[in-house]
Amino acid sequence: MASKPRKRKHHLEWEGRRYRCTVCQWTWKKPPRSACPGVPCYRVDDLPSYLVSQPELHRRHLQAAGSPDACYFRLKEPHWLWLFDVRKATLLELPKLPRFDVVARLKAWWGSGPVWCQWCGWRPESDEDWKHFTSLCCDSCRFEQEWLRQRKSVCRWAHDLVQADDWVFLATATTGIHSWAEVIELAVLRPNGEVLLHTLLRPQSLIAPEATTIHALTDPDVQAVPTFPDV
Repeated sequence: MASKPRKRKHHLEWEGRRYRCTVCQWTWKKPPRSACPGVPCYRVDDLPSYLVSQPELHRRHLQAAGSPDACYFRLKEPHWLWLFDVRKATLLELPKLPRFDVVARLKAWWGSGPVWCQWCGWRPESDEDWKHFTSLCCDSCRFEQEWLRQRKSVCRWAHDLVQADDWVFLATATTGIHSWAEVIELAVLRPNGEVLLHTLLRPQSLIAPEATTIHALTDPDVQAVPTFPDV
């Protein structure tokens, strides 16, 4: 099993509007508290074809040449799914077996049955572990697969929606990021970009600083405008 890279602090650079880690390449609006995986981190849509997981290397009868070359971030812990550059991999060394033991040779080459997660390589050890190992997949990876399936479904729904013209965009800006924040800007647009309504609204409460960093609206901007009921 290849060794995992040591997690460390992000090496941040300010790029004008966001912070970027020069190692994992992720960006943030504020300095993150998370640890850096130590290798480039990819999203599922940007994953190069030459990066594969440890189980995929094994299925191709290859072994990693060293530490992981990249990683993929999963929603559930453990978050990091380590990836290896298949171009650097070497042929998997098979154990030396008796010359005429055909059955043993076949088992060594194809494997006598998978006992690890086919995505991340996690191996169940205890009886409790086996309860979370179904369909050749651990809980974290099974959750990730379902999330990706739903994500694709939403993307297909959105693609079909923009082909129609019987709906509108509704965009808002609010006084804060909490659930009880008031609407201070309202816009309604047709799919072709035609603006049906765009107005500022005067709230009863003050605009929170964290909200201003998002939409750039301040309290003086909404003093001489109608209230939501007036609109």
